[in-house]
Amino acid sequence: MVKLRELLQWLSKLLSSQKMQELGDGNIQAGRIEGDLNNHQSNTNQTIYNIVVVSSERASNEDGLVQDPSEMSRPKMAPTAHAKKAPDATTAQRELLRFMASSPAIEARAETFMRREFETDRVKKLSDFECVRTTKYLEACIQQAAAKRA
Repeated sequence: MVKLRELLQWLSKLLSSQKMQELGDGNIQAGRIEGDLNNHQSNTNQTIYNIVVVSSERASNEDGLVQDPSEMSRPKMAPTAHAKKAPDATTAQRELLRFMASSPAIEARAETFMRREFETDRVKKLSDFECVRTTKYLEACIQQAAAKRA
């Protein structure tokens, strides 16, 4: 029986001696090994996606029969932005919008008033009465500011 030490000595004689030089920066060492070097690396990736789609029609089908695709209703899609045309503005709404466009300060004051009184900052959501009320409020604010300056 050959001892382990003798076996290691015999193996070290078969391999060429290597000398390591500590030259250069970092952890990079360069050397030369005689003989063949075979490296084989194999990576296999497999991704499996399980997607389960249950429509409300099929989930409510108690007897479990599968419907013919032509009988199934088409999915409901969200309406596009341009499909719904906003209703035209009334005369009172147009007048209020013109009045608000005259000054950024008036616009800011009108939006603050509409939020406080009507819980909206959109003129088109106001009724004609609310538009007139907002216009009168803005006119009163302008008159008070003019009286203070005078």
